Amino acid sequence: MKSVKYASGAVEGLRMMHSATAEAKVAPVPPGHLRVKVRFAGLNPVDAKFCIGDKLPEWMKPLSRRLMNEKTVGFDFSGEVVEVGASKRLAEEYQFQQGDEVFGDMPPPMTSSHTGSLAEYVIVPEDQVVRRPDCLSMRDAGCIGLVGLTAVQALKHDYKLQAGQRLLLIGASGGVGHVAVQVAKCLGAEVTAVCSQKNADFVSGLGADRVVDYTQGSAALAKELRGIVAASGPFDLCFDTVTSLEQKDRAVDYVSLV
Repeated sequence: MKSVKYASGAVEGLRMMHSATAEAKVAPVPPGHLRVKVRFAGLNPVDAKFCIGDKLPEWMKPLSRRLMNEKTVGFDFSGEVVEVGASKRLAEEYQFQQGDEVFGDMPPPMTSSHTGSLAEYVIVPEDQVVRRPDCLSMRDAGCIGLVGLTAVQALKHDYKLQAGQRLLLIGASGGVGHVAVQVAKCLGAEVTAVCSQKNADFVSGLGADRVVDYTQGSAALAKELRGIVAASGPFDLCFDTVTSLEQKDRAVDYVSLV
């Protein structure tokens, strides 16, 4: 079985592994788990954090590399169920069957179930996957997990965005951002999206009510946002998918602007 693992001694911090006895392909499937043959696997910024320390404080970079060394890379995946462990689900309609096409995410690295999704097979808890709907291709399903969960958790569950409320979305064309536009519109919110001018049509096509270009500079951006507030009232929620500890992100200082 092929898989991609973090490798601190490798030039790029990653290594392709080949194993005839890889655990995810031959190990018994525990109760409440599935063995899935991976068709597509997605990469996210969090995967780079474990490799190059992207957007992490300096003191955390060596720690993240040691933590993940020799672990399989990745969270998102889609694929086909090839074996089902004894299900913990009582309702038969929620139980998985061999041949089901599914997508989901591997558990966090700190858990015993984490193996990473960049592999030919994964063993994953059944509550980490769902069946793939017909409207979603296997390819798209393989990369929507983390960004989709982040957007839904933030907007619907944590901050309870309601129909008719006004959302300011910063980073609307990014991984989380472009899904958040669609989630917010499904919830009935009015979306003001901040992104670059080159991505304005893309974000408008996702449903954003208005798009503001951040590349015009902080002063111009702040002026345009103040004009929107003066005309339509304050935003009910600001979802910032950009700000981090990295210097180039802090330089824009969206927190002060908002």
